[in-house]
Amino acid sequence: MRYVWTAAGYELLRIIRNKMSVLLLIGLPLLLIFLLGNGLDTSAKQVRTAVFHADQGKLRADMENYLASEAASSHLQIIRAASAKAVQEQVQTGSADYGLVVPEDFSELALEGGDAGLIYYPGKSSIRNLTAKAVLDGYLNELKLHMAVMAVLGPDVPEQPQSGRGEHEGELVDVGTSNSTAKGDFGPLTSLQYYGAAYLIMFLFFSSMGAVFSIMKEKEQWTLYRLGAMPSPLVLVVLGKMAGVMLFAFLQGTIVVAVSRLVFGIQWGGYYGMIALIIALTIVAAVSLAMIITSVARSGKSSETIFTLLIIIMTFLSGGMMPDIGVMKAMEKFTINYWANEGLHFLMSGAPRNAAASVMVLAVIALVCAAAAALRMRKVVSIHE
Repeated sequence: MRYVWTAAGYELLRIIRNKMSVLLLIGLPLLLIFLLGNGLDTSAKQVRTAVFHADQGKLRADMENYLASEAASSHLQIIRAASAKAVQEQVQTGSADYGLVVPEDFSELALEGGDAGLIYYPGKSSIRNLTAKAVLDGYLNELKLHMAVMAVLGPDVPEQPQSGRGEHEGELVDVGTSNSTAKGDFGPLTSLQYYGAAYLIMFLFFSSMGAVFSIMKEKEQWTLYRLGAMPSPLVLVVLGKMAGVMLFAFLQGTIVVAVSRLVFGIQWGGYYGMIALIIALTIVAAVSLAMIITSVARSGKSSETIFTLLIIIMTFLSGGMMPDIGVMKAMEKFTINYWANEGLHFLMSGAPRNAAASVMVLAVIALVCAAAAALRMRKVVSIHE
């Protein structure tokens, strides 16, 4: 075993010294998780809305009641501001997602049937802007409807019903289209959780394939002859190089999970022992699969191309690139990514017993791949071909 761990140490050191490779394998998945997790986050979260209410007229109380109603508060988190400038600053700095200024003459203009003059300050997220605008426009729509009824039936019409009360509560504030696909696509998970699992598994494959490809490079450059002349069996040296890559991949997975939890706030479920097991099994399956592909490929370059294409296809079929892949969804269970992702999703949802079933399937896949790779290893390390 001394030869194995010595070779593993040298291989791990070789990988770490390649700073660009380390940056890509650790930084790129974190960047993709952040961009896709936030860019495609259409879940029905409360929109932080900075509000400055300067109106002291007849409609002030009614407007305040609307903002406090369930119809509005279920979509908006109201943040009070001291001035219109403060609203604008909060939106610009990101402390608020959206801004609303109710001018001093709001009641007067609204009761006269003219433009109410509400001032909106949109934020950076178009989805949250649409949500906030739809909720706030709901009050104006109810107000205009009441004014129209008064114009037809006269001043004896009952007072305007405050939104959020009564039988048809919130009907005029329909923001369903603003949140079009979130819940149905990601299920109980947030988009950050969904893409966190998907890209963690995807980049474990990219890291793991380096083991066999470094062997093929040495074989093509004839340095494998010198390794074969060493007193230790060549198979042990090769196993050591594979162990070094596996150690780096496991370190990579640990860093991605830790950083995404501490910086992005991704909730991994707290079952870190099972998460580590899923990462380890994925690495074993990935390295073994790379060994099998390399044993039948004509060169290291062709095996790298085939394996990269296979990674992308498995990530796509398992839903790693888009949650709903339609008619191709039936094929996802034939990918390693699916079982690893499903196990992580169950852990994130607080269902470790359900995750155990996925982990068992993943373990069987890893075992089968490892056995097949062991049978093909002689073909890979042979120095006579």
